[in-house]
Amino acid sequence: MAEQPLVFVHVPKTAGTSLRDGLAEVLPPDSVVCDYGSDSAITHPALRDQPGPDERREVMERLRPAVISGHFTLVRYASLVPPTRMFTMLRAPEAHAVSQFLHRSRMGSFDGSFEEFLELEDYANTQARLFGDFPVELLGFIGLAERFDESCALFEHRYGISPRRLRRNEAKQKPGARPQMNAGLRGLIARTRKQDTLLYKRATWLFDARLKALANGQPHVVGRMKVHSGTQVEGLALNHDSPEPAQVRLVVGKRFRSPLFPASEPVERWKAFALPRDGNIGFSYTLPLIPEPGEVVRLEYSDGRHIGRHVSSGPAPASAA
Repeated sequence: MAEQPLVFVHVPKTAGTSLRDGLAEVLPPDSVVCDYGSDSAITHPALRDQPGPDERREVMERLRPAVISGHFTLVRYASLVPPTRMFTMLRAPEAHAVSQFLHRSRMGSFDGSFEEFLELEDYANTQARLFGDFPVELLGFIGLAERFDESCALFEHRYGISPRRLRRNEAKQKPGARPQMNAGLRGLIARTRKQDTLLYKRATWLFDARLKALANGQPHVVGRMKVHSGTQVEGLALNHDSPEPAQVRLVVGKRFRSPLFPASEPVERWKAFALPRDGNIGFSYTLPLIPEPGEVVRLEYSDGRHIGRHVSSGPAPASAA
């Protein structure tokens, strides 16, 4: 293929239909191929029988779509398309839960109270579930439903396609259908949608960082890190705008600042995926000191921007002799 398609991990009830249809209106006919399962009328016939990876690759090469869109997990196309060619839209967990509830109630697939709906595991954390533990920082684009116009502008900057600004799937509700939020319901949402809350918080941080980098003429650089065994740091970093390894450093409070080093080690955790730079975006580092409780370990890009952090809980207590 001359260029790999973009893959839209379409999370339901996140303004994804508006984005998908907005892309379809500005791209050539049949450029958006849908993969919404065998029961969906809009799924392309070649994908309706849920083919395996080899068959999906053949379909991609034969149809040459600009975009593949569907309610699938990231894993479905992760071995075929790099995450930098994947994108998604997310929504604040409270608004997402309300939208899910209204949709299910309207379609007749749920007949109960909003509180009862929130307790159902099938509808909890449905945004985070599509990505598992994959680092969403590596996705080429993450939009936010609440900031749809800004999202479309960022999408255009990232991929050179300006989606038409549409508003789809905004069904009119019966008077009184929308639940009245209160502290109890918000607490229930926080308890039952912890993964979605963490994902949305991270996505919002990435969104704002990307806008700031764009305004300052800086490259889009992302990172993730973890500290274990006191001094061992592992992570990854990627400059989305360069094929070269991202140059990063570690900073421990005000006590230590490492020299720059490249994030160029292989990432074994997702080696079956089509990661950028053939997966050589990882790093490992041994700190010369143990971070104190509450001390922040920061991952910095070469220009000083913070792209990852870890708050130390201190060394593990010594085991009894």
